[in-house]
Formats: sequence, C-alpha cells, structure tokens
Amino acid sequence: MKVNLFRDGEEIATINGTDIVCDDNKLRECLFAIVNNYETSSFPSHLNKEDLLFDSIKGFASMNAIDVERA
Repeated sequence: MKVNLFRDGEEIATINGTDIVCDDNKLRECLFAIVNNYETSSFPSHLNKEDLLFDSIKGFASMNAIDVERA
C-alpha cells in the first residue's frame, strides 16, 4: 500500500509498504509505529489489514492537520 501525506498542499511523507520517507523525525517515528503495529499483528481473515492500516493513518493524520491520499 502506498500513502502520501500532505500539509498545506505540500507532500511531507510517503509510506510505501513498510518504507517511510519523511524529513520530520517525529512524524516518521509515529508513522513507523503505526505501520509496524499492523505488520506485527494478526487479524481475523474477514478484516482487510490494509484498510485498517489506512484508517489508522487517516485518524492520526486528521488529529495533526495532515491530509492523506492513498496512491
């Protein structure tokens, strides 16, 4: 899954699978924690892990005035 994060129209981070590209160390660490949590957790087969991860990223982003786009 690839996700782009924007603040004020400027791309501030990209998540591509488990790779996170971000110049802001605090933001990168937060995103890494979210992604890593989903990578190391198991979910029932009827749940879509990527959709759950994207929803978590969106929730985190909305609390931090960040726009999210699934690429």
